[in-house]
Amino acid sequence: MIGPPASSKKMPRSQPPQVGRSGNPRGRPERIAEEVELIEACREKTPEALEGIETLMHESTQERVRLAAAQFLVERG
Repeated sequence: MIGPPASSKKMPRSQPPQVGRSGNPRGRPERIAEEVELIEACREKTPEALEGIETLMHESTQERVRLAAAQFLVERG
């Protein structure tokens, strides 16, 4: 028989933020230049990558590859 945990006391809950005050007063941190460049590079390559996946879905001789490509497009469509 398994007994109660060593410390059965509940963890105290934190207080909700006061009305009119943000729970995240500093906001989201700004992105550094490398992050911005990486995001832009990914956006530029996205259409080409999607075309490649679509080609695999239509032209692959392996059923597993066609299914995986179709599933990728459906899930992230």
